[in-house]
This record gives sequence, C-alpha cells and structure tokens, in this order.
Amino acid sequence: MLLLGSLTSAYIPAAHWHGTARTALASSPSTVPVQMKVGSVPSANLQKPYDLIVVGGGCAQTPAPGAPPAPPCPAVLTRPDPPRRPAGVAGALKGAYLGKRVLLVDKPKAAPEGGGLDVFFGGPTGLFSKALRDCAKAYDVGSLDAMGLDRDVIFKQVQNSCLRLARNNAQTQCGMLENFKIDYLQGEATLDLGRFNGRPSTDTAKLVVRPTETPSETLDIWANKVLLCTGSFARQPPGIPFDNKIVHDSDSVNGLNYLPKSVVVAGSGIIAIEMANIFRKLGASVTMVVRGSALRLSQT
Repeated sequence: MLLLGSLTSAYIPAAHWHGTARTALASSPSTVPVQMKVGSVPSANLQKPYDLIVVGGGCAQTPAPGAPPAPPCPAVLTRPDPPRRPAGVAGALKGAYLGKRVLLVDKPKAAPEGGGLDVFFGGPTGLFSKALRDCAKAYDVGSLDAMGLDRDVIFKQVQNSCLRLARNNAQTQCGMLENFKIDYLQGEATLDLGRFNGRPSTDTAKLVVRPTETPSETLDIWANKVLLCTGSFARQPPGIPFDNKIVHDSDSVNGLNYLPKSVVVAGSGIIAIEMANIFRKLGASVTMVVRGSALRLSQT
C-alpha cells in the first residue's frame, strides 16, 4: 500500500545577510577556446556585472526548515505567472532576446559529482509525473504482468523511459542557453540584502555563489537585476509520517523504486487527480481521500 499526499506551496527563498566573501577567481589568459563542462562558466565572464542574473532553472527547490520570507528588494524581480517553459529558462531567454547579458544560476538536483548535466534542469515542477503519465499511456502494464514479467522489471523500464525523457529535455534547454549565449552556472546563490540599505534601486545587486564544481570556493557576482525563479515544493502537513518509502508527497514519489499494487491519494487538486490516473493506468488499485468540504463544493 502506498500513501501519496498532494499539497503544493510556493517557495520564496530566504535572502540572507551575507558578509564579505572571496572574490571571483581571476581569469587566466588563453588563446585556445576551452570546452566548458555543463554548468560551468569561465571565470573571466564572472568579473563583469551582468545585466540580469536568474536564480533557478526549473523544478522544485527544498527550502531550509523555518526559513523566513524574504523582504522586498528594489533590484529583485519575481515571476508571478509560470510561462509555457520553466520560468528561469524563459526569463533568461527573454533577457538574451532583448540583448542583455544574462547568467542563470541553478542548484542541481541530480548532476554528477563535480558538475555535469542535471536531468532535472529546465524541467517544470512535476517533470517526472508528466513523464510518468506519458509512459503509463505507452505501456500496457496488465499485458506485461500477464506475460509473467516481474513488476519490478516493468517499473524499471518505466523509470528508464522517464529518465530518457527528462535527459532529452535538459539537453534541449542547455542547448537553447548556449545558442543565446547565456551563461549557466551550477551552484547555490545567496542574495546580499546589505547592498540595498539606503541605496538607490539603480545600484547593482550582489550574489554570493558557491559553485557545485568547486564547493570550497565562493564567488561574488554582480548584476543590475535579479530574477528569482526557484519554483515550488510539496507541503507536508504535520502528523503525517512521510518516510519516502511508503508515504510520499508529489515530489518524493519520483524516487519510487517499485510498482505498488494499491495507492491511496490524499487530496483533490489537479496533481492528485493526475497521480491517481497515472497509477491506475499502471495497474494499481487507487483510492482518493478527499475532504468533505471539497467534495461538496465539487458537487454544487
């Protein structure tokens, strides 16, 4: 039996006060072009302020426990409405299209150690649920089960198909950034709010970035504008023992490593209904638990 909770909250990261950090590494002169690893930026590019820095490249981030909301900041833009592609990538492409010099900073969710392609990059929130939905339509799990295939073998094939779809999406997004000359840096960014106390809104913003490739280093990077696109995360109500083994939320269910025979979905939103349909198509017995008030509202 699998229990899945489907509740979503927007994530506005806490912008922390940050002291003086080590400045960006000095560039080394070279006349030979160097093929950079995905998610790396030449140090020379980081010395000059950007017109726009975008923080976040798609999919959800996990907030720090008890993180306070960020106060308003005059040089920070927020994206209220999700575009057709993830807001971070869309905002970076829009800035480049307008002729601006753009850097996109994203904390990788599934990149190899030391950096590389992150299969989650450039994906919308619910990337794997959408991939799982397509796979559930493509595979006749009932027929495969009747042929005598083990359920873990069937689900492993489904997982591999989801990963291929996600990897193709990430490669496409990275290709677009490269075509539009947008720098993409894998790392964790902290916005220095001390820059804005008593300063005009035209002043540059400073971000302190800890690159994934060199986590022992911190880089000071400057920009005229900062666009925060750090996504959303699944809300976990107190009193529910989320263990990411039997009890999942709509994010952690992406790491499910077996095909359940029965699933209970708590919630009645679009993600809950989507998950119920997915697991039903995958051959599971599905029960939805809905609050009485929500059920009465849907019947009026």
